[in-house]
Amino acid sequence: MGGGTPIYNICQSFHDNRIKYYRAPRNLPLMKNFEYAFLKSEGEFLIAMGADDGILPWALEELEKVIEQYSERRIFTWMEENYKWKDASGKYKRGEAGKAVLTGHTDFQIGKPEVIIYPAKDVFLDCFEEYGNVMYLPQLYHNSGIRREYLSILYEKTGVLWAGISQDICMAVTIGNIEDTLCFIATPLTVSGMSGASIGCQCVLGNTSYNQKSIEEKMKSTFQQGMRVQGYKERLFSITSGFFSGFYACIMYGNAIGCISDKILEERDWKEMYKKVVMELQKEDILYDAKVHRLRYAVSLLGEEVLEWFDQIFYQDALQLVTIEDKEECIESLSYSEVIIIDDEKVEAEPESITDIYKAILFLENLKNNKGPRLPGERSTKDEFQ
Repeated sequence: MGGGTPIYNICQSFHDNRIKYYRAPRNLPLMKNFEYAFLKSEGEFLIAMGADDGILPWALEELEKVIEQYSERRIFTWMEENYKWKDASGKYKRGEAGKAVLTGHTDFQIGKPEVIIYPAKDVFLDCFEEYGNVMYLPQLYHNSGIRREYLSILYEKTGVLWAGISQDICMAVTIGNIEDTLCFIATPLTVSGMSGASIGCQCVLGNTSYNQKSIEEKMKSTFQQGMRVQGYKERLFSITSGFFSGFYACIMYGNAIGCISDKILEERDWKEMYKKVVMELQKEDILYDAKVHRLRYAVSLLGEEVLEWFDQIFYQDALQLVTIEDKEECIESLSYSEVIIIDDEKVEAEPESITDIYKAILFLENLKNNKGPRLPGERSTKDEFQ
């Protein structure tokens, strides 16, 4: 199916019959759009990618080695590099307003992918304390790929292919509970992009201007058919612009559909969970007051005792008036227009070297070709699991 759209024209320009272009018969919600694409696909191995993401040149060859070696595995997760498009607010990466930011690694060897098998639920439980560990859970939309037959396995175990308020994180926490072990490839294979149009970025940042659309309006324009209505359990954590609020809401969804056990929730310190959500609230967000009250209502669903604790510890202090200064004005005056961080250190780069995802991928490819393999004794990704 085609029809003169820019993407269709790009696909046609390659003159390659391996590239298939499908246009949904009507506008679909984001997650249903991905579901439509997966169901239309014909390959044996499936990878989803967003418009602001990229795939590294060595990815398919490395994947082929791993999926042949681990023929019994149906789902694979891998290391991702990260790229912030310059149109994404600097508040997503503090101090980098209006700048492209690339974060990469060199501690891997192309041709010899390092594979780690680890308990899925252990990593999931670690996410309660350290949100960054979500990267080690298969998100389907990011950082992972599946054999075609896993679609039926996933549907049989969960009843859905994508779901929840955040389809990537929802699937990460769900799969982290229905699988016993996971297969992680320590070689970076894709680049996760964050652009100004990213719904995930917009959810985390909130609104800082009256000229901005509310997050509800942003999501309606993306979901097309209207926002998904949260169930009762999901409402225990209202979406308040932050990583943990969405993470916990996805966990509630996983519990509601029977994939995450009641025991896991019973063993959680709910007060500590709400504390993490509160700490993510940004007073410069013009919807701050509304989000505080949404959160207070969510807390009230757990009973008077927890509500009294919330009021005493957070509520009164949260409503105190403060003066918000524009922290990014001075940042904009800095001379550099791009930031590249490799192995946790900033590196020099030519101007305009990473102004889009393609240039960022070329930069990483060139860097790796010049850098060579990891030296003996250097830190390995495997160390993070030990």
